[in-house]
Amino acid sequence: MKTLISLFLLISFTASAQKLDRKQMYSYSDDVEFRIYAIQKSRTADRNQEVFVAEKGQRFFTIVFEFKNKSSEAQVIDFEKIFIKDKDGNLHEVDLVVMSMKLTTSIKKFQQKLKANKKRKIIAQFIPPLPKKELIKTLVIDGTEIELKYN
Repeated sequence: MKTLISLFLLISFTASAQKLDRKQMYSYSDDVEFRIYAIQKSRTADRNQEVFVAEKGQRFFTIVFEFKNKSSEAQVIDFEKIFIKDKDGNLHEVDLVVMSMKLTTSIKKFQQKLKANKKRKIIAQFIPPLPKKELIKTLVIDGTEIELKYN
């Protein structure tokens, strides 16, 4: 429950640690687009009542996405296909997904349904930790690189 509350507090932050262009829309698929609401960094990560602590100078990165389904049918967002790419070209995978009041920690539930013509904020935390001063410049979605826009 502590994890759920702390992750939902991320949504309430109005300023991102990295100054993203929040108005910039990116394509997830033909029918789904998204924007990045925030990128946050944390020294700890809670998983099933176990706390993981990043090494000194490292942080777990969390991205708050806002997905928009432009179609008249439900669409699936597959977080197993979403990665952040670090400055060395290494990919970091999603380890935790939170959508509304649904906490997903099972790899089998990394696919989230987005109802027709709806928007939804979804929080994803990535592993392994990155250097705390790292600037996330690239997302990789199903093998396609997406360069993020900053102000």
